[in-house]
Amino acid sequence: MKKICVYSRKVVFLQKKREKKSQMNNHVTIVKAIGIMLMVLGHTLVPDTIVWKVIYTFHMPLFFIMSGYCFKEAYLEDFPQFIWRKCRGIYLPLVAYSLLFLALHNIFCHWHLYSPDEIYSWNDFRLGLIGITTKMNHSAGPLLGTFWFLKDLFFGNIVFYCMLRLSRGKGWLTFACLFVLAELFCILGLHVPWFGFDSRSIYASVLICAGYLIRVHSFRLDRWWKIGIGVALIALEVILVDQIGFNYDLTPWSMLTYLLPAVAGTLIVYEAAVWLNNRCESRLLLFVGSHTLAVMALHFLAFKIVSLLIIVSAGLPIDHLSDFPVILNYAQHGWWIAYTAVGLSLPLCLAWLWTKGLRATGLVRRWRV
Repeated sequence: MKKICVYSRKVVFLQKKREKKSQMNNHVTIVKAIGIMLMVLGHTLVPDTIVWKVIYTFHMPLFFIMSGYCFKEAYLEDFPQFIWRKCRGIYLPLVAYSLLFLALHNIFCHWHLYSPDEIYSWNDFRLGLIGITTKMNHSAGPLLGTFWFLKDLFFGNIVFYCMLRLSRGKGWLTFACLFVLAELFCILGLHVPWFGFDSRSIYASVLICAGYLIRVHSFRLDRWWKIGIGVALIALEVILVDQIGFNYDLTPWSMLTYLLPAVAGTLIVYEAAVWLNNRCESRLLLFVGSHTLAVMALHFLAFKIVSLLIIVSAGLPIDHLSDFPVILNYAQHGWWIAYTAVGLSLPLCLAWLWTKGLRATGLVRRWRV
């Protein structure tokens, strides 16, 4: 009887542990969903407006931080498994999408999605193929402009992993060393030859380490304290700093001022994700968060449908179809809603059809960011 009771308690404990892990995974997925929606919205807004600044304070650091939040210490003893996971989840999707868009580049030029002056020669295609596969560079063109993030995520994870191993798992020491390294890269203008990653990639590893520390140390502040402090830090960043985000060149000072609001914004989104998962039907958000890569890759292309609709309805020259990422004069007068809706819904519909097709053929592997 005693053995049965012990066994029952063990089963209940394991079941609760699995449920807790599932809940945490859902929270992370919803955070990614909110982050990708903010990214699409940010690309439709006029730069340097208040809403744009608030979004750019944390929406891309959020993904780096959550990458560190999900890091598993078991990888410290299994580097081949770690690097394979990063290659499968980041490098291979980047190369696949980039090669597809590279192959379609001249077609996009003929369709006025790019300027006709940007036609590639055979040599351009050859250099693009080499650059994409060996350097993870941006040869595929502006429609995959957001893929700078995947390159920094890939190299940032590797730098973080190496530093964490060198420090023998000491998280705060790893964070301090990475921050100093990022500052040195920035001050001295250093970069790694061929691959071309620089202070921004090192700073990405700082954000990844910040996410790792948040999970390991479980900072236990009341939800409203987190939100209040986060809002205050973001407000200070928006008011006091002119140039916000990874889209500007990082400086030694901006690395410092950018860090706390980025972490604070991520924590606010995480608290929102916990609330949504507990109080609302979250299947749609879970689907969005599971297909962030499709949205990242295809939303600029989806924007062109809205731009074409504006051109037809307003009688604009077809050359405006190459305006990037949106036709700004119209986006700031309400069309940003259509841009955001189409930029999210079309990639997600294509992802759903692609996943359904893979399941029908028995090929169920999906790459997620």
